[in-house]
Amino acid sequence: ARQALRSSGLPAGGVGAAVAAAVRVVRDSGLPHRTTSMFTEIEGEWDAVMDVVWYTRSVVDDMQFQCQPVPLAPQ
Repeated sequence: ARQALRSSGLPAGGVGAAVAAAVRVVRDSGLPHRTTSMFTEIEGEWDAVMDVVWYTRSVVDDMQFQCQPVPLAPQ
């Protein structure tokens, strides 16, 4: 199944502000990471990586950035 996300509410500053906040959390974590135009990859022990993932989500949620799933037709 394919799925995408569509924004239903943007924080002040738009999507760029949410992305910048998420990348800042990853960089501040001290874990090895790589950010590309599409993804951010984080390396480390499972618990440490998941802590960063959950904290990133809470930071973006606090900005009131909301996404809704958008079903895509199968290819």
